[in-house]
Amino acid sequence: MPHDKSERSVNLTRIIYALCFVFLGSFANAECNDPVLFNDLSKETQNALLETSSKHPFAEGLFWQVEKDGVVSHLMGTMHIPDPRLDIQLNILKDPISQAQQMFLELTSEKEQDFQQHILSHPESYLITEGPSLIERLSEEDWATITEMLQRRGIPGFMAAKFQPWYLGLVLSVPVCAMQGLQAGQLGMDRKIEQVARENDIPRHSLDTIPSLLAVLAGAPMEKQFKDLELGISMIGEDAPDGTLAELYFREQPRLMWDYGVHQAHMINPEHGGSIDQVMQEMEESILDERNHQWMTTLAPALTQTPSFVAVGALHLSGEAGLLQLLEKQGFTVTRMPLN
Repeated sequence: MPHDKSERSVNLTRIIYALCFVFLGSFANAECNDPVLFNDLSKETQNALLETSSKHPFAEGLFWQVEKDGVVSHLMGTMHIPDPRLDIQLNILKDPISQAQQMFLELTSEKEQDFQQHILSHPESYLITEGPSLIERLSEEDWATITEMLQRRGIPGFMAAKFQPWYLGLVLSVPVCAMQGLQAGQLGMDRKIEQVARENDIPRHSLDTIPSLLAVLAGAPMEKQFKDLELGISMIGEDAPDGTLAELYFREQPRLMWDYGVHQAHMINPEHGGSIDQVMQEMEESILDERNHQWMTTLAPALTQTPSFVAVGALHLSGEAGLLQLLEKQGFTVTRMPLN
């Protein structure tokens, strides 16, 4: 399939590399004005995807109340990049946030800065320090595709030639228009929620640590990273700009976001179906499920003792290993709360 070098042909690469990472870049910013391609699918396909997603526990809903032993807390599934519609949600969340005695985030803003500084201070964690560079490992066509994507983000190709594949994936994960919003100081929902907590002097805690994040992101052997990179490049087909993920977020259908991403990956490159399923399963297990279980060692005891507000990426909520199901299994009463 020929490569489409149009400005937002990276949609499926974003799905493969960053659909659920802590600095999630898969959601198109509303200012991108991308069409919602989910609506263009046949009704049969839409219904099939809805049926698939509905089989997972807590497939719908972003804002939840959890209670155990008389202690009431709230969880909010977030998106991590700016969108004007987030302010509507934030107005509803301000009271529950202000009533909390502590807040849990994937990373507080301070810890996020520490993580970024750690990466820069340890070049071996994100750069190829031995062996061939990306230019030497990839075909001319693949490197040309990546170079054009980098240039749209203001990054010369030669600077990225030594990026490890996992780090390159993160760089490419944020749409150009969304990156402009971030550079202008606009906030995603996590930081908006954290700002309210800061204004109310609510203690904030990180669920992730620098070592745990690096283990998830950079733990795969280099050969595996290159294999996944080549698969991601092969999936940059003639896909149109797509605002579906953001739209499904605001429809409060987090599990459908994931299932739609898998469906689109198969549609763009059906000959790699088995590889796509394997990569997506590995991502779900490592970036979602394993982190959820790690977080529960902190959340389960904390939420039985202190009224809290928890803000994590929306994809962490649903599924058998989702936070809501894990909390329910530990005796919490879980209730969906309105966001409109």
